[in-house]
Amino acid sequence: MLLLLLCGAAALPAVRLRGGSSQPTRWVTPQQDAWAKHRSAARSIVPSSGTSQLRPESIDDVVDAKPLDELLDRDSRVVFVRRVYGLLTANLALTALACVLGSAHPAAVRYLITQPLGRVLFGVCAAVGFVIPLALSFAPSLRRDPSSSLALFSLFAFAESAVVGVAASAYKLQSVLLALLQTGAATGALTAYAFQPNAKYDLTQVGSALLAGLMVLTVSTVAGVLLKVPMNSLAGSTVGALLFSAFIVHDTQLVVGGKKRQLNTSDYVLGAITLYLDIINLFFYLLRLFGEMQND
Repeated sequence: MLLLLLCGAAALPAVRLRGGSSQPTRWVTPQQDAWAKHRSAARSIVPSSGTSQLRPESIDDVVDAKPLDELLDRDSRVVFVRRVYGLLTANLALTALACVLGSAHPAAVRYLITQPLGRVLFGVCAAVGFVIPLALSFAPSLRRDPSSSLALFSLFAFAESAVVGVAASAYKLQSVLLALLQTGAATGALTAYAFQPNAKYDLTQVGSALLAGLMVLTVSTVAGVLLKVPMNSLAGSTVGALLFSAFIVHDTQLVVGGKKRQLNTSDYVLGAITLYLDIINLFFYLLRLFGEMQND
């Protein structure tokens, strides 16, 4: 019997796994040996990150274990920012052209707005520039419908550019060009600050305070005009420029996202119009500070 057992064991094709000489010999079948070699090869190609198992590349590897919905939200925010600044750039370019043309040809502008039809058109443009932002602000379904919102934006862009061009015609061309450069430089610096993910100040938390400051500035300006109260133009223009500089940072942070508050990614038209109005108001306050009026 013992002889039969020894012969049977010798008949089994077997190999020995690697081990130290102090370890007892362990015999395995060829199938077990193939699996052991497979595991050994797997360990050799897996980076030394504390894991010893071979697995295919997964979504967790690509996104560094971040949730998929966070990745999708980031991608949609990038698309949203591109849309906002694409529309904003087109509107600002049209407005800058209107400002230069209006300032270069003040007599023609003055003639047009003194005609009955010209006055009507100017009034319509001013009304459109006032009503469309309000409509988009208080009608989410309207501003989130792509065709309607883009049509309204196009109408707003042409109407507001005409109004701004007429207003700029009261100043000399050199002053307008200087104000355009100053506004561009200031807007670029403020935007760069607002784009920083770790910006020191999150102005989205103080939106109510900025709106209160805007209301005070507006009421005081209107009261001064109606009551014919002399006001310090330098002080008012300085306060206005500082206030709308803060608005540019506030609204840019709303667009970029990642702060306490942010715009919905469907509101790219509203975001573009909001930033446009901030920049145009800054332009006019700088024009009042440093500009020179046309000689009649």
